[in-house]
Amino acid sequence: MTYYICQLLLNDDAFFVLWYGNESNGVKMEKGQLVYAHSIPPLLHYSELKNLGVDSSSIAQHDFFDFNEIEGWLNRPKASINCEYFLNLWNILVDTIASQNNPSLFLDLAEGENGIFIYNQLFWGANLPDYTPPGKVHIPDWKAEDISSLQTLFKVGLKELKDIIQNGIEMR
Repeated sequence: MTYYICQLLLNDDAFFVLWYGNESNGVKMEKGQLVYAHSIPPLLHYSELKNLGVDSSSIAQHDFFDFNEIEGWLNRPKASINCEYFLNLWNILVDTIASQNNPSLFLDLAEGENGIFIYNQLFWGANLPDYTPPGKVHIPDWKAEDISSLQTLFKVGLKELKDIIQNGIEMR
């Protein structure tokens, strides 16, 4: 399995995690606890000790997930939604929370009928090149109840993410 370094920015604090993606996606956990570091070297040292294959290109050019912007949006939700941004955060939340193998209100909401609808709005609204025909653009019609659902989902997801980090194993 290959791991990739990802950076999560939350409350102006940087957390580096090891993400993997094959048949399933997730982040490295140890005994149900998130393995993270505030800088890359301790995470690389950990991966060497555990014989984890880390993609070397992700060290210099890692994925970056900024949750600070969404926290501002949660306090003042707007109808203009950057679907690609929200989709990326949704996906890393699912991967992180699901890796813990614990009950999750966020996952329950995300997997419910309304959650699937919201996810599809984000997915198609992101207009990803592999899925959007040339010359076509999908612009979701965000109704007030959709924005409220999106707000609820991310409030719950961020709370769970903060708990996971707080109870995680920091590599130093």
